[in-house]
Amino acid sequence: MLSTSKMTSIEIKRLTSLHVDKFRKEQQSFLVEGPKLLEELLHSSFTVKAIYALSEWIDQAISIPKNIDIIKISPKELLRISQMKTPNQLVAEVMMKNNHQQPPQNEQCWMIALDNINNPGNLGTIIRTADWFGIHHLICSSNCADLYNPKVIQATMGSFTRVHVYYIELEQWFSSKTPTLPVYGAVMDGCSIYETDIEQSGILLIGNESHGISKNLFPFISKKIKIPAYGGGAESLNASVAAAVLVAELKRRFPQQ
Repeated sequence: MLSTSKMTSIEIKRLTSLHVDKFRKEQQSFLVEGPKLLEELLHSSFTVKAIYALSEWIDQAISIPKNIDIIKISPKELLRISQMKTPNQLVAEVMMKNNHQQPPQNEQCWMIALDNINNPGNLGTIIRTADWFGIHHLICSSNCADLYNPKVIQATMGSFTRVHVYYIELEQWFSSKTPTLPVYGAVMDGCSIYETDIEQSGILLIGNESHGISKNLFPFISKKIKIPAYGGGAESLNASVAAAVLVAELKRRFPQQ
């Protein structure tokens, strides 16, 4: 439904507050920018509350559900709402999901568990990687970056609409779950992923960019694995790069899992 009412300073202030984790949680909504991500949302189970868009986008927009408010805004207003230096036509307000439910216990598939991945760009890229390789469950420790952080959302390139992301206390979950899936921990002193026997399904555990996997999670690791270094200069791999290399090898061996 197209609204002709003008944006007020109060509404602009409310929308810009959603750039901050505290206010996202209070309002249970987040912002998504650009036509491409909006298109992904409209074909997902997320609920779009409103679209704030330039007239040039509204004039050519098609197939927008009638229950979604479309508010025409000026380029200046879009610039105030957006976090981009060059905003892309629209900002949508979207309802958050409950991401604190328990992950599936007994699915015979590959899942990724992340321990304290606090860089938003890395988290978003890992979500995008999981989507590319057909991994549907991503389990985050409570101290990982917020899924609804604008930098995470942008880095996923829409993949957050297809990958189920959970936030839990990993130690509690590992200790209470039925041990049906082996846990493969990515550590510096592990065995080469290319020389390790891997089961057809399991949990790939990846730790913090600087400090690795927390020591309290080590007892739950079934096998320690690593990506062998062929050069001698780099100290370590970026967490999102490591995730991509490891998942690619897992899927090469078991493409149906």
